[in-house]
Amino acid sequence: MVPFATGSAKVTARPSLPPRPDARYRPRQDRRRPGFDAPLREAPSAQPRGCRAGGGAVATPRADVKPVAVIQYAGNDGPGRFADYMAARRLPLCVFQAWNGEALPRTLDGFGGLCLLGGPMSVNDDLAFLRESEALIRAAIGDDVPVLGHCLGGQLMSSALGGKVTRAAQPEIGWIDISTQPDSNAADWFDCDAFSIFQWHADTFSVPAGARHLAASAACENQAFACGELHLAMQFHCEITIEKIDDWIGSEAGRAEIAACAVASVQSPAQIRALTRERIAASLRTADHIYQRWTRNLRL
Repeated sequence: MVPFATGSAKVTARPSLPPRPDARYRPRQDRRRPGFDAPLREAPSAQPRGCRAGGGAVATPRADVKPVAVIQYAGNDGPGRFADYMAARRLPLCVFQAWNGEALPRTLDGFGGLCLLGGPMSVNDDLAFLRESEALIRAAIGDDVPVLGHCLGGQLMSSALGGKVTRAAQPEIGWIDISTQPDSNAADWFDCDAFSIFQWHADTFSVPAGARHLAASAACENQAFACGELHLAMQFHCEITIEKIDDWIGSEAGRAEIAACAVASVQSPAQIRALTRERIAASLRTADHIYQRWTRNLRL
């Protein structure tokens, strides 16, 4: 997991935000969840924060589109493929580094969508920025601003809407086969009825009342749900890239964690590397379809 790299993408101004009143959050080793226990690295100070056109591509953001607010919960879990997708289409992102103490937006009035990434903490931890994230989710859904949740972000969507986040029966680490639910219209989001996608989690969410259950795996029944036609919560990491995988499984702590999980849903680093070569191209296509489906409803 690596900090979000801005490269030479154009940075546009964002109104200054008040500093977070609570102290900078640094997860302790005993609070980390499977898959996120590699040391969190701060983004280099030379890298600007704020609104930009996706990731490292040289691009001028479109002036006729509001930026998507992206909340990042770990220095080593940036937007990955999502940033690449947005950059290729000159769609601006505004990344808020919650993990590094940056204040979250108080409203979404100036944003076209809300994207939430993964992180090392549990949704149930007593952290102000998690509760602020849930409030933003509820406000976004109430105002028809599209919301997209990856892993922790999907769990936050469930919690914000009255669902529960609990310890899973067993963790999932590696490339996991996903099947969609009958009569759920899941293919509209995923462009297929079954796919393999990267996972690294030990908690699981319930599908909140009124949401549509979309997908399941052998070890985790609730892999995705949709709220209406605008909002998607995922337990998996469709934003994954080869670089993120190499970082996650390359750390000493990550390898130790995998070794400690002797279950079929946890793959070895060697298995993950081999399967990544086989499956990353299809994963990126699935991610691009998800992002195409989600961004078509961005608020202008």
